[in-house]
Amino acid sequence: MRHGAHQVAGDGGLRAADVGHRRQLLLGWYLGAARSRGRGGSGAVRVEARWKHWPCVFPQHGPGRRHPRKIELREWQREIVAKYPEQLLRGLFHSDGCRFVNWASKPDGKRYFYVRYMYSNESDDIRNTLTSTLDLLGIKWRQPRRNAIAVSRKEAVDALDRFVGPKS
Repeated sequence: MRHGAHQVAGDGGLRAADVGHRRQLLLGWYLGAARSRGRGGSGAVRVEARWKHWPCVFPQHGPGRRHPRKIELREWQREIVAKYPEQLLRGLFHSDGCRFVNWASKPDGKRYFYVRYMYSNESDDIRNTLTSTLDLLGIKWRQPRRNAIAVSRKEAVDALDRFVGPKS
């Protein structure tokens, strides 16, 4: 994020409702001074908001690579996550996650298939934000490798399906 600007971009598959939703997320609760504009062309949609106080609102955005630096939610952000955990999970899975059909083999060699969510991010802090939010909602997860979080149990996948939805 540049100082004073925040952008969300997507392909032509974005619907007007998605753009409005992203614009609402960008502007937040008390950003009356911020202005946003949607631009489209050649099947692309970009929503941009410029405001000199973005670094105050999102202090985790700073100079340098995000993966090695400390990224933690401020108290006011934690309050919002506690009130709207589903929206945070939806955003995290849409940005750095996926939903797919996985397979495994039984001892007799037969394959079985199941739906799974996978999230991958190099930042321990961001992964911890994801897992603590999953814990808040009682959604079971596991860590199959250092930089990944998996949600594979049927009841956990069903819970995420209710609010994560397809990527837009």
